[in-house]
Formats: sequence, C-alpha cells, structure tokens
Amino acid sequence: MKEVAFERTRVVIYGGFNTVGGNCVVVRSPSVSVMLDQGVNFQQLRRFYGITVQPDSVEELREMGVLPPREAYEGVDEVVITHLHLDHVGSLNVPGDTPVYVPSVEVAEALSHSWWFGWKQQLLPPTLSFRGLRGVEDSRRVRAVRVSRSAFPRTPLRR
Repeated sequence: MKEVAFERTRVVIYGGFNTVGGNCVVVRSPSVSVMLDQGVNFQQLRRFYGITVQPDSVEELREMGVLPPREAYEGVDEVVITHLHLDHVGSLNVPGDTPVYVPSVEVAEALSHSWWFGWKQQLLPPTLSFRGLRGVEDSRRVRAVRVSRSAFPRTPLRR
C-alpha cells in the first residue's frame, strides 16, 4: 500500500503500483471516498495458483493479495471501474452494499458469462445478479470521460 496526501485529501494505492494488474486506488476527502478499480493482481495469482490449484473463495483471493483487502473498502462511498479488463474489474462480489459503477452493465454481464467456469467464478456476485451494477454515467461523485482505449466499450473520437 502506498499513500499520498494533498491537504485534506488522501490517495491510497492498494494495488497496481509496480505490479502487473491489481489496480486499486482509493481517493478519500472529508466529504467523499471513492475506489477506482479493484483489479486482479496477476503476479500474485500466478504465485499461488495454477491449473491444479485454484482458489476456493473471493475471500481467499483477498487474503492471498490477488484482490484488494477488505479494509480497502471501509468507508468507500462507491467503486468506479475504469474499464472492463480483469486487472481493473476484479471481483463483482464487493463487500457490503457499496454501489459499483462500470462503463457498461450489459458488457460486464456478457463478459462474466465466460467466468462461470474455473477460478473466475469466484469473481461473480453470489446471486449471479447484475442488478446492483450501475452505469458509470450515473455516479454522482465521479465524472466519467470516455476516451479511445483498447477496452470495449469505448466512445469513438469525434472531430
């Protein structure tokens, strides 16, 4: 974990700093706390798991440092996923009732169908319901700006 403070706003980096994946940044101010991404740390995943050894639960993935720790979510008002790659999405099984905002609920649900087998099934909500997910445009705390990127969906550049 790396922490940087600006006046009364703190930026805490839980993952993605000098690693492959595991992106997770929490911005805390006196009035709001937002988590940006909560991704899978692939270096940690490869360190502990393989074809024959797979995780039993999302909590095990948190304990092994593959996903952000539970304490990263404490006091967070919302989780905002910047794009739909696993190193940013992580688990859609978020602790508590914290709302999760994604670039596209429909695309997130479609991508998740490939997670129903193997270790990735741990990343799905326990009910397999995506009703709790919201479009990033609905966030009251973060203003989303669509940019050209390798991740779908993206907004095309306009001239």
